[in-house]
Amino acid sequence: MNEILSEIDKPNKNLILEQGHENINYSISTNYERELLYNLEHSIHHQALIKVAVLKNPSIKICENFGVAKSTIEYRNQCVQ
Repeated sequence: MNEILSEIDKPNKNLILEQGHENINYSISTNYERELLYNLEHSIHHQALIKVAVLKNPSIKICENFGVAKSTIEYRNQCVQ
């Protein structure tokens, strides 16, 4: 984790994201920070999938916010007040 953290802090720059399948190709403009944020949000999605399986085993304890998007956590906190 420390190695990842030390390598992840890069200056923002414009990027072109390319994807294709057979004869259909797509290119869109993006940037480093946007892609980093997308990876963070997508990892939360995968955590949510993991959480579904983990909750079937009551001996494993995880944080209630594991696999929950930051915006959802903030919304829930506002509702409690």
